[in-house]
Amino acid sequence: MGKERALSRLQAMVDRAPVAMICFDKGLRVTEWNQAATRQLGVIASEAKGRLVSEFFSEETGVGPKQWQTLSEAQGNVDLLGRAIAQSGEVFPVRLFASELELLGQTETMLCFTRDLPERQLESESLRRTDEAKQRADLLNALADGEIASREVAIQRGKALGLDLAARYALFAISIDDYAGKSYAELQKDQRGMQEVLRQVTQICSAEQDKIVWTRYDGFAVLCPLPEPCADVKGHALTRAKSGKERVTRHMPGVRLTVGVSSSYTDVLDIRRCYREAKEAANVGLRVWGGNDVYHYADLGICQLLTQFQDAKQLQVFVDQSIGKLIQHDKSKKTDLVATLEEILSASTLKEAAERSFIHHKTILQRKTRIEEILGVSIDDVETRLTLATAMKILRLHD
Repeated sequence: MGKERALSRLQAMVDRAPVAMICFDKGLRVTEWNQAATRQLGVIASEAKGRLVSEFFSEETGVGPKQWQTLSEAQGNVDLLGRAIAQSGEVFPVRLFASELELLGQTETMLCFTRDLPERQLESESLRRTDEAKQRADLLNALADGEIASREVAIQRGKALGLDLAARYALFAISIDDYAGKSYAELQKDQRGMQEVLRQVTQICSAEQDKIVWTRYDGFAVLCPLPEPCADVKGHALTRAKSGKERVTRHMPGVRLTVGVSSSYTDVLDIRRCYREAKEAANVGLRVWGGNDVYHYADLGICQLLTQFQDAKQLQVFVDQSIGKLIQHDKSKKTDLVATLEEILSASTLKEAAERSFIHHKTILQRKTRIEEILGVSIDDVETRLTLATAMKILRLHD
């Protein structure tokens, strides 16, 4: 077996081990960090690597910065008790096992630790947490789907599961556009791959302890707490959503996410409305503006109304009457005047539209004239411009 293959297999074993495992070098810097360590300490691998191992453990029991150097140089196995520090600030007792590890000519220390509980109790605790996470998701999904009508019941059930649903939140809806070149539809065909993507995104989002993250059938939902008082609720929610998206894409470079942000809620029963708003913001953002960004429901403009329109046939009639001739012209003549019209309508001037389309100002002017001839209208007319812009929005929403 080649060295690279051996290293790859070792890393896979470490990552999937049920016991928290950390590797650190002679400089006491973390080099490997598995999923169990993330579950115990609330820190994902990419954020832990490169940090001093001593940062994650308390000095109360004598295992501090000075002792880690001695521990890293120990021959054979070392078994001792200590205290770990979770990202949430929780300090809990652990049993530590350290052993020297030599791999590919480099010597590192492998550190394993478990909460200082009997094995059966540890297993029971793990099952309890899994069950509790499922119960939280079931409760939040029921609220998002409007299946709970009593706010008192919702708040009490939330308290029993450690959720403060009486607080003030903004809701984010996260959709996976594609990952590693695969569309969302392609990912869904690969169940194992999809589960891994879901696990990674959930793990990264959940690392921010104040957020409530759960999985839905069509993506993820996040409740983000809002400070009291908060002068700029929308700005605060957008900032948190953008930082969360950047965090995910930084640790998963191949993923494209679209995030919709709702208005805030002050009543737990508003979760249904907020989820609908956030999901619509994500859907409109993807269809109209291309996705892979963060969109607030308040910025959808006329699309807020269009998404509520139930009669798709009537919307199609509106599109046909407004820009149908231009669509047919593009199809028959192999032109791209619909896209040009969209650029003209979204730009404040023709010069700006030309620059954004990377064409000469005279060219955009000629195309504008041709569009007006085909449609028999003047784009400079305010009412006509509104009609065309609305038709373009419908076209993108129902494309």
